[in-house]
Amino acid sequence: MDLDNDMQLFAETMTAIAEVYGKPLSQGMLEIYWTVLSRYPIETVVQALHWHIANPDVGQFLPKPADIVRTIEGTSGDAAATAWAQLDRAVRRIGTWRDVVFPDPLIHRVVYDMGGWVGFGDKSEDEWPFVAKDFQARYRAYRSRGMVPEYPPKLIGRANRGNGAAGYALEPPAYAGPEELCRRVEQGGQTRIGFDAENPVKSLGGRLEHLHGST
Repeated sequence: MDLDNDMQLFAETMTAIAEVYGKPLSQGMLEIYWTVLSRYPIETVVQALHWHIANPDVGQFLPKPADIVRTIEGTSGDAAATAWAQLDRAVRRIGTWRDVVFPDPLIHRVVYDMGGWVGFGDKSEDEWPFVAKDFQARYRAYRSRGMVPEYPPKLIGRANRGNGAAGYALEPPAYAGPEELCRRVEQGGQTRIGFDAENPVKSLGGRLEHLHGST
């Protein structure tokens, strides 16, 4: 990807669209838009901009960065439901015996915050709807912040947890999605994570426990 060319195409497209609304954009505003949207392929961003201005419900307003993100990804609730569907499928098809890597780093972080991959395999069908609700609430909380927090490169399964503790060779992870995307997530993960300050759901829970005198 040629980043300079992408930035130029974005600036030209965004400037032209702003002219349609009679609201010229400053260089500073263009940089803010680009900072938010540059994580997406430029073709996807341009298409989302065109979809926005053609939308009869919202197209009368100049799109803000969040409008374009919403067009590309849907709402945080949509994304949380999609992420849960991916996790549910992996639990049932791959199982929690093996390590797993998802194409979405937020899945890794939420599973980590909820106690790890192995624990999902220990849940009963009766517990599963409550696990789903908890997972999606945490996922939405992260997603609404518009940033990717630190996350583990892979979710450790029961086999490698035992192998690692015993000093045996570790098995490679299963990929719960397109291999290229999963490898990117794996490469971007962190082995040490400070999560209390990162997770708004967990932090709130900790404050409530403190107020109630829990230990």
